[in-house]
Formats: sequence, C-alpha cells, structure tokens
Amino acid sequence: MTSDLLSSMALEHNYSKANLTQPDLKRLGLEPFEEYHVFDNPVSVIYLNHNDEKFLMIVDEVHKYCDGTLKIIREQLKPKKDELDKKSKEASKDELKELQRTDNILKAIEKQLDRRKCLRNYKHALNLCKHY
Repeated sequence: MTSDLLSSMALEHNYSKANLTQPDLKRLGLEPFEEYHVFDNPVSVIYLNHNDEKFLMIVDEVHKYCDGTLKIIREQLKPKKDELDKKSKEASKDELKELQRTDNILKAIEKQLDRRKCLRNYKHALNLCKHY
C-alpha cells in the first residue's frame, strides 16, 4: 500500500468516529414483504435483526452498520443472486432489474467489509490496536 492510501484510510477512520448519526432502521409497511426483499428507490433491502424484526437497510447507509449485520445480509442475498443468475437467460425485465439491485447491494457490502478489514490491518501494523 502506498502512504497516500494509508493516510487517507487513517483520515477516514478519524472522521468515521465523529459520525454520530444512526441508520434509519424502522419503516412502516414492511410487513407484507418477505425477508431480504430488494427495493429500487432508494436501493435497499429488508433484513431480520436478532429479534426477527424486519428492518430496512439503504445501500447509501451501509457504512453505518456493523460487520456482523453486513455479513448476515450478504450471506442471505448470495443464494438469491445465484438463483436469479441461473434464471437470467429467460428472465423478465423486472427479474433482471432485481438481479442488478441485488448485485449492487452485495458489491456495496463487500466494499465496506474490505475497507474495514484493510483499516484494521493498517491499525494493527501501526500498533494502534490489538488484532483479533
């Protein structure tokens, strides 16, 4: 890694500590939709928390969620994406849009998880915190 990238990651880490906003979790009207249903405006997904309550995660707010929640959502969306991939040859226009939205959500989650992993490794390399 270059020093510029490491510096920008350190700055990002410092700024992320100052972000005190919480994600807007509860939305009314989620009951009729199945778990891990993907919406298009804004691009978002319904997920279940540890109490089996439905919440909405907007892709633009991925950075506000913990790694555990993101990993659970990722693991639930991957089979759905694989199923849509298999049917993509004879899929309808709506199914293709759902495939693209699901893929966009998975890419955003992967990017965030990779960024945090890289930041943890950077902090560990500088002995700023313990590496678990």
